[in-house]
Amino acid sequence: MTWSNIKEQLNKNLKQKGIEEQVHESLVISLANSLMVEIWGIEIQQKARVVYFKNDILTIAVLANNIEVEFEFHKDNFIKHLNKQLGNNIVKNLRFLS
Repeated sequence: MTWSNIKEQLNKNLKQKGIEEQVHESLVISLANSLMVEIWGIEIQQKARVVYFKNDILTIAVLANNIEVEFEFHKDNFIKHLNKQLGNNIVKNLRFLS
């Protein structure tokens, strides 16, 4: 069995179990949190965290207004880098919970 066959089988199983979307959302959230650390350093984890991804919108919980301002300033660049890592134009916008 080749890797592409395994990937196809996994995707098929995820669809059959109805959890494909949840797995996809978890992957986007995980990659976004990793990218935040890559860009802003490990300290960002204490002040902001991606908590939700739905309808092409990534929701980020922030504990300080200055962090939200920083995200707004770099929003387009962050989305661009995240979509590049995901290999598709998946994330369209950011939303903040403060």
